[in-house]
Amino acid sequence: MIKYIAGGQYINVMGGSTSYPYINMSNPSTGMLRYNGNNQNFEVYDGNSWMILPGNSSSVDLNNDAKELLEWTRAKRAEENYYKQKYKDNPAIQDLVKQREDIDSKISMITTILREEVKV
Repeated sequence: MIKYIAGGQYINVMGGSTSYPYINMSNPSTGMLRYNGNNQNFEVYDGNSWMILPGNSSSVDLNNDAKELLEWTRAKRAEENYYKQKYKDNPAIQDLVKQREDIDSKISMITTILREEVKV
């Protein structure tokens, strides 16, 4: 039984609430379950006493590939933001960025043409 889920790097686990079912404590039946807020455990009534159910914790995390991609994306974003800032103040960088955009456009056009040839 999972008691809680903890997020990892890049994962936020949010929401959820505690629910407390009504238990007639003066006359519990064998097999009844309850959540004991005092010791934060689920318990089952065995006919004589409340027994703590074993619990486990799980975690949610991204695999290493996803983490590497996010780190790469973060670095590229920082690099682009740096160039955008420098682009404003430096004509040489403005020219290089324009050349890069032209080359990217040409690459995209050629890639599209090659994809279309494969479909035919």
